[in-house]
Amino acid sequence: MLNLDHPMAKHIFAAAQMEDFLLVSAQRMTLVPSTERLAILVDCHQALDEMRRLNHEQFSASQFISDAIADAQESLEQIANLGGGNITENKVDGEGDCASCGSAITKFETYPQSDRYVIVCHQCVRPFMQAKSKLQSSQGFRTCFI
Repeated sequence: MLNLDHPMAKHIFAAAQMEDFLLVSAQRMTLVPSTERLAILVDCHQALDEMRRLNHEQFSASQFISDAIADAQESLEQIANLGGGNITENKVDGEGDCASCGSAITKFETYPQSDRYVIVCHQCVRPFMQAKSKLQSSQGFRTCFI
C-alpha cells in the first residue's frame, strides 16, 4: 500500500493518472477508424513525453522506466497502425467483431447498473497491457501500490 505521506506519493499518483489516460486511449484506439487512431496517438505522445519528464525529474532517470515508456509508445503506435491504416469501421458501440483482428469486442459494465462500460478488443490492446504492467511495477512508477 502506498504511504500517502511519502514525498514520492504525489509523483506516483501523477504517473498513475498518465497510465490511466494511456490505457483509455489504447482501448479506444482498438475500436475507432484509423484516422481517429492517429489523432489519439498524438495525444498519447504528449502523455508519454510528460512521463519521460516525470521519470527524469522525480524517478532518477530510471532506465527501467525509460524502457517501459518506450515499450508503451511502440505498442500504442502498433495499435494505431493496425490494419495498415485502412480501418474505416467504428466499433465504439461494442457491437460485433474487431475490424482489425476479427475477435469479439468485449463490453462490460464498470459497476453494476452504472450504465458505464469498458469496451475494448482485448486481443488488439494486449501489447499495451504488457507495457503498462512494466510501468506500474515496483521497478517502474510503483503505481501498483495504489
